[in-house]
Amino acid sequence: SAHAAGATEAVDAVPASADSNFAESDIVVTGEKQETTVQRAPIAITAITADALAQSNITQLIDMNGFVPGLTIANSGGFVRVVSIRGVGYEASDNLSPQPGTSFHIDGVYIVSPSALQQDFLDLQRVEVLRGPQGTVFGQSATGGIINAIAAKPSLDELSGSTQLELGNYDLVRGTATLNVPLTDTLAVRGTVQRYYHEGFARQTGLGPSYGRYGLD
Repeated sequence: SAHAAGATEAVDAVPASADSNFAESDIVVTGEKQETTVQRAPIAITAITADALAQSNITQLIDMNGFVPGLTIANSGGFVRVVSIRGVGYEASDNLSPQPGTSFHIDGVYIVSPSALQQDFLDLQRVEVLRGPQGTVFGQSATGGIINAIAAKPSLDELSGSTQLELGNYDLVRGTATLNVPLTDTLAVRGTVQRYYHEGFARQTGLGPSYGRYGLD
């Protein structure tokens, strides 16, 4: 992904910018598409900061199951994610035609397919979970609430970057790299790339004798 220019409410706050009207201790959120604080927002909202995500090893949406009050995430139909907030969510995850009762957004952009919910969280500033109907601001598919992943913004301060490498069984390799490049005094770019690979969990040792009758030997 590329871009150009906290746990629950009780966990580390998102730092307020120097030119904002918020105090350093305020947890700044954009739950209703405008900046406010968790304390002032007229909705039930939980903000999970990037540090809190890393400390709890939350790398995908399903890792948030049980982490936020009222939020339940489970696997269904292979890699399909069943997401519900306050008991409202997908009625039948294997049927991709109906719209869900909860919705997932990245920087406010609605992600339609439930199969897309298995993607990793990449270079996030925070994740906001809004509980309760959000149709007035976010439209349909927000009866139970929404989850909004907010990407980290480019920084004009300095050239910076980070890399991460994970190895595991089944030949798992997950490599992630992030680079922030200030181009001018008013323009900076930030990008993240990831390579994720692992072998299958089963090995086919033979097709069996019956397949020979159909020319599949």
